[in-house]
Amino acid sequence: MGGCHGVYATIRALRFPGGAAELERGGQTYRWPRLTFEGRDILYVIDFMMPRFADLPLRNKLTTVFHELYHISPRCDGDLRRFPGKNYAHGSSREAYNARLQPWIDDYLNGDSAARVTEFLDLSFADLQARHTRVVGRKIQPIRPVRVR
Repeated sequence: MGGCHGVYATIRALRFPGGAAELERGGQTYRWPRLTFEGRDILYVIDFMMPRFADLPLRNKLTTVFHELYHISPRCDGDLRRFPGKNYAHGSSREAYNARLQPWIDDYLNGDSAARVTEFLDLSFADLQARHTRVVGRKIQPIRPVRVR
């Protein structure tokens, strides 16, 4: 096996900057399709690349999960958190971005329920297959805004 390199997860925001459902650009208007689950709007979709993600050590898995969740706008409005400058997604450095998360991960791991909640994350892809016979997932086609006028 070639090791764990590459993208482990991605997040898709389902709104435009500022949480807008519509955006006007070049005289045309685009709208995000409305997706719901149990009557609530879905504002973000996180994809985990399997088996690559599952084969990471626990700490790296948690860093990946926290990394993607930290991309969510503080307003949780369907937009992404934006940093100043051209590298708005991570700020000046992806390493600094991930370093910011480590104290929160430490706090989480020291919590009372961490071991119970993260037990499945401690398993490799092969371990998950052995325990559950098979691992299935759902691939969602990219969700894109639609031109409305």
